[in-house]
Amino acid sequence: KTVRFATVQVRYYPITIGDNPSVSGGVPLTIEWDCLEDYTESMNVDVFERRTGRFLRRRGDSLIMNSMTRARILKSMGYTKQELADAIYKVALYHKQEQYQQQ
Repeated sequence: KTVRFATVQVRYYPITIGDNPSVSGGVPLTIEWDCLEDYTESMNVDVFERRTGRFLRRRGDSLIMNSMTRARILKSMGYTKQELADAIYKVALYHKQEQYQQQ
């Protein structure tokens, strides 16, 4: 038996401030649940493979963004310095509570 794919649907999602405290520093970011319908596209799987190729496939440490990159992305999305600072504070507060509970 063989499996074949004819089309791929590529969806884009809004980026927002995240709440994952596992970041090593800075503000976490995440994508929202609902995709941007106006930016969803269907294409032939072969066209998709040619467009993305091996060059866009990343693994391991190459997937990690440093805190400055995350902050720059969120600022470009329109978030204020205060919103970023609030998110960083929430992460720090979480880590402080974790340390307290482990004692």
